[in-house]
Amino acid sequence: MGRVTARTLRRFHLAGVVVWLILGIPTVLWWKQSILWVALMSLYTILIDHLTGWGAARAEGLSSSAGGSSEGASAGPEAPAGR
Repeated sequence: MGRVTARTLRRFHLAGVVVWLILGIPTVLWWKQSILWVALMSLYTILIDHLTGWGAARAEGLSSSAGGSSEGASAGPEAPAGR
């Protein structure tokens, strides 16, 4: 398998958004009572969740192997002093 780049993942997610927006129309009009359709949407959600987790773990691994530290990266702004 070739190297997966951030650009490839962005395109993949954009294509997914477009496909699901198009599929939203028949879902609302005709497939409201379809158990199979609900099962397929659930499987898709699980697949994308795992793909997202894999991407996050991969990015963290690449960051740590490059010598960067991810600790505190999402800690947010510092609290004001004196409070």
